[in-house]
Amino acid sequence: MIMTLLTRILVGLLVLGAAGHTIGSLEFYKGQPHALFWALCVSVLIVVLAAMNWLRADRPHDLGLAWVTAAATLAYAGISIGFGFLIGNPMDWRALSFAAISLALTGLSLRTALN
Repeated sequence: MIMTLLTRILVGLLVLGAAGHTIGSLEFYKGQPHALFWALCVSVLIVVLAAMNWLRADRPHDLGLAWVTAAATLAYAGISIGFGFLIGNPMDWRALSFAAISLALTGLSLRTALN
């Protein structure tokens, strides 16, 4: 019960982050349709990861879903860390917050997968 609640809180933070990412991308990439397209693809990725984690919390006996969710969320943590290095600031709060949330969700997914 507690782990489900924790997952839902982290998923909510991911969705809020996706909204912020979308708004920031629309502002930052005005007049740059190619960059905007890829930035918005990341927003979609974040929402899909959030949905996968929500679904995993509701299906604790679906080990396949737990493993796929763990792998995908861990990959996104790596992308978030890579973004920090790409912009020249690995301590950027955006990169660190997405990475921290993703790593926590990865841990919860692994807990489900190994249960």
